[in-house]
Amino acid sequence: MSLLATGIAPRSFYSAENAESRITAHFDGLPADFVAAAVAALGSQFEEGFHSYNVVNPHEDAVSLDVIVDWLIEAGEPIRRIDHYGDWFMRFDTAVRGLPESLRKYSVYTLMDGYRQPQTALSGSAVPADKFATALRESGNGTSSIPHITPGLVAKYDSGPEETWPGGTRVTYRSLWQSLS
Repeated sequence: MSLLATGIAPRSFYSAENAESRITAHFDGLPADFVAAAVAALGSQFEEGFHSYNVVNPHEDAVSLDVIVDWLIEAGEPIRRIDHYGDWFMRFDTAVRGLPESLRKYSVYTLMDGYRQPQTALSGSAVPADKFATALRESGNGTSSIPHITPGLVAKYDSGPEETWPGGTRVTYRSLWQSLS
């Protein structure tokens, strides 16, 4: 959503030896509704002890932040790529900080330090998710497999969260941003 609000993205979110080539990288993110359901399902089956899981997307499917930006652009979103990562970050940081609070609360504002430098490209997750995947399969609560990030999921997030404002007006992130632009 922050990319949609600012309209800019780096040429690549990942560092590369050869800056001219696209990197095959991986995004560890998962759909928020899936994570909530998984935490509820796994948390409800234990009454004692401690259990920890790497709640990450383990799929080696070449879906990266760069690919997600490609999907948004292909869907018609006016996102402009900035060649130099440092230039992009300075502009992005300024734009995100300048968002009205009603939009900033949906942004990466609190996570900005994680984007200060290009990420290291990995083809899969940096941590194993085997224990998480096994626990999901064994939970029997309908959350048995870890989903892939897909163009359809990105389109769902692209339409943005919807809020009902006083007076019953329903507003999406995108419509609010467009009205403020």
